[in-house]
Amino acid sequence: MEIIEIKKSKFLPFIFDIQDKSDVKKIYAYLKKEYPKAAHYVSAYIYRNEKNVLCGGFDNDGEPCGGRHILNILEIKKIENKAIFVVRFFGGIKLGSGGLARAFTKAAALLFKN
Repeated sequence: MEIIEIKKSKFLPFIFDIQDKSDVKKIYAYLKKEYPKAAHYVSAYIYRNEKNVLCGGFDNDGEPCGGRHILNILEIKKIENKAIFVVRFFGGIKLGSGGLARAFTKAAALLFKN
């Protein structure tokens, strides 16, 4: 797993298979338990429901931005039934909204760099 480090903050990206929003909640709980010292668990997801309707969303988990940018990656790449989480360990230096948006986008993009 690659880690992005920007101004002492570390960003760890993960991608998971999902079937519905309850899977996203379970993954969030798992990551919080697995990485209890992290400051934020920013996420985005897209899945096709039982009525074949595409559903998606994001959660900034207290950050001013990030989730929407991750969701954009899923939408642009036409990826379904996946959730991306980027776990952030705060390094003590604020990055601002623009810096955070770039950091979360860059971390999520690592998942597709092949």
